[in-house]
Amino acid sequence: MTSDCNTAASLENFNEHYFKVLAADYDDIELIGSGSFGQVVKATHRATGSPVAIKILKTMGRSSY
Repeated sequence: MTSDCNTAASLENFNEHYFKVLAADYDDIELIGSGSFGQVVKATHRATGSPVAIKILKTMGRSSY
């Protein structure tokens, strides 16, 4: 299964930029948690097929990327 922007739209309050970055290497991206420090998504690594959890931390002030 591949990821697409329709999946991104279903992730409530999920930053589309992060979805696009993750979609390059991961499939089946699903938001599983959100809190004061950021969000956690569940996905499948495309190259290995391994399930992963990825924490996306909120930044305070300026971003370095």
